[in-house]
Amino acid sequence: MASYVPVKAQGHVAETLIDGELVLMNLDNGAFNVLRDTGLAIWQSIDGTRDIAALTALMAERYDAPPARCAAEIEAFCQSLIAAGLAARG
Repeated sequence: MASYVPVKAQGHVAETLIDGELVLMNLDNGAFNVLRDTGLAIWQSIDGTRDIAALTALMAERYDAPPARCAAEIEAFCQSLIAAGLAARG
């Protein structure tokens, strides 16, 4: 499992919560992303202090899911945020 702290790209992301979905816009390129359910929970848990292992433990407990499965999915999700310019490795 990767070991880094994902951080939100402050100043480069606008976010608006609409009907339980979070709309994110990359201010650098205008691309939109919509988060709901688990993705929204992970985004809200990215606080600049939790590394991938801490996020995995938090989501595994919250959703009563196997940590190994959560780790792979959280890593992939965080990598997609980084690729979209919405987050970075802290």
